[in-house]
Amino acid sequence: MPQGLDPSLGPPRYRPERPFPRYAYVVGLEPHPLRNPEGHSYNAPFVSEEILDPQFWVDCSDYLYGIDLFNYGYYWEAHEVWESLWNGAGRRGPTAIFLQALIKLSAAGVKQREGVAAPVRRFCVETTAHLLDLRAITGEDRYAGLEIVRVAGMAQRALLRAADEPAPEPTVFDEPLLPNDG
Repeated sequence: MPQGLDPSLGPPRYRPERPFPRYAYVVGLEPHPLRNPEGHSYNAPFVSEEILDPQFWVDCSDYLYGIDLFNYGYYWEAHEVWESLWNGAGRRGPTAIFLQALIKLSAAGVKQREGVAAPVRRFCVETTAHLLDLRAITGEDRYAGLEIVRVAGMAQRALLRAADEPAPEPTVFDEPLLPNDG
């Protein structure tokens, strides 16, 4: 079963008290996390009680846990966490656009782990479009601690590397998400 990066070798953890799942879900390689009785989150769908406030992103545990999951190669799981926050944001407005970009970037990671390039490319293009929309709407270069252009660059580089073979590394992207106050 694919695992994420070894925490001793990877980027900083933002919520180290929250453990990673037993495996990083990849379609066809492991049991579906929610639907299969052997899944790591069987009968326990992720539902966030939090709302991401981009000004106070450091206080949103679920957002930061999503970053941890993403940075360590748990793309499907990060997608689930961020999708819950996206639903909490009402699926509209700048925060929803930002979360949708992260969800699409995670989906690109899932699809590259599966080795299917066409959806990787589509999700990377959609990620970039969401981030450019966000920047146009807000006039900001940074959102919830992340540099918009840097995240868009990650998507563009992943688009160029997309291949019809599974990613051999535990992480698909060439750099981690590293939120800060700039």
